[in-house]
Amino acid sequence: MPTPPPPSSLSHDHTKPQLDPDEVIKLMASLMHDELRTPTIQFSAAESLPSSDWRKSLVVKLPQNRNLPIGILRELLQTAWNPTTTMPIKEFYEGSYLVHFKELADLDAVIIGAPWTIHDDLLLYERCENNKLPEEYTFEKAKFWVQLHGLLVDYLTPASVFKIASELGPAQPIKSEDTMKWGRYARAKIELDITDALPKHINTTLANGKPCRVDLKYEKLARFCYFCGIVGHLG
Repeated sequence: MPTPPPPSSLSHDHTKPQLDPDEVIKLMASLMHDELRTPTIQFSAAESLPSSDWRKSLVVKLPQNRNLPIGILRELLQTAWNPTTTMPIKEFYEGSYLVHFKELADLDAVIIGAPWTIHDDLLLYERCENNKLPEEYTFEKAKFWVQLHGLLVDYLTPASVFKIASELGPAQPIKSEDTMKWGRYARAKIELDITDALPKHINTTLANGKPCRVDLKYEKLARFCYFCGIVGHLG
């Protein structure tokens, strides 16, 4: 019986590249040196702006990192918001801007009047907060007036509308006098997550078990993708 040939030997080099020990030592020494050279400073509360100052500021931004020359933005906001005095505006962080109001009433008027649009883009904003890092302003929320179509007459009440609105997001309290303006639809101001698709309707069930679909329409929606439902870009 013939002797079978020895198995062929296939040479595969699985050896991992070896680091030069001297290079490893140099790299570690460099990292340690950089860490030792990095100073750490502790601030005291006395070295920060008083709350009466930063509480009168907004950080604003356009969706999809769109930007405008700061001079044009200043002119547009000054015209739209019409504050009692000039608003200083300066670049802040990664396409956002810091807007300072001399009067708190002017800032409150801007928030009450939201949403705002610039060149068909929704203007995103957040109130300044103490101890909040620039990168922590995420601009993921926006307040909209939302129309609720399809509610039965006997459910056009502040309680019913607020219950529906709160299902979508934090809702502004609804006063009884607001119902005097309701006709074909009710409306509520709701803070929505604009990173998600805006819902087109919401399903409800009446007290007698009858289903009722409530259609949603958003006022001052600006640039909007009707395909995916996302604010800030076109489909």
